[in-house]
Amino acid sequence: MVRYRFLLGLAAALSLHQWCPVRPVMVLGGSMEPTLRHGQLALVHRGHYTRQPPRQGDVIVFRHDNMVQVKRVHALPGQRVWEVHYRDSADTVFLLDPDALPRARQILERDPTVWITARDVPPGNLYVLGDGGNASYDSRHYGTVPFSAVLGKVLLRESTEHAATQALDRATLRLERVHD
Repeated sequence: MVRYRFLLGLAAALSLHQWCPVRPVMVLGGSMEPTLRHGQLALVHRGHYTRQPPRQGDVIVFRHDNMVQVKRVHALPGQRVWEVHYRDSADTVFLLDPDALPRARQILERDPTVWITARDVPPGNLYVLGDGGNASYDSRHYGTVPFSAVLGKVLLRESTEHAATQALDRATLRLERVHD
């Protein structure tokens, strides 16, 4: 009788775990700091995007190269992202504010080790960034993420609009820091 109750309880717990729309995930690495820290538990709503598409600023969990990753949605399908690449540092890629493009081209045309590329987000894909700026391995390195790889939305306590603005600022090349 005790064994029967134990098995019944185990079956109930497993089915609840399987069908519960919210699951905990452990954040590994510092690419989402300061929003999410290494070792922090975050709650992921797995069914959030069954009713609505991801929005700019959402923090999502997705699968890439057989790893589960947490990043922020920066650009949606049909949007263009400008990237600044450095020949001497393949890991350092900054974003560029489209309004600064003419001045950036003037400055950067004098330096053949730096170039600008435009990346258009294709239908059914997202361009994602880590909140940690260049400490993050994200769409600047491996390209866009298909909707089909998205596992859910991270439920955050703070306003994501302010955090998204700060994250974008950390990843964007500021021309006032570049001398003519």
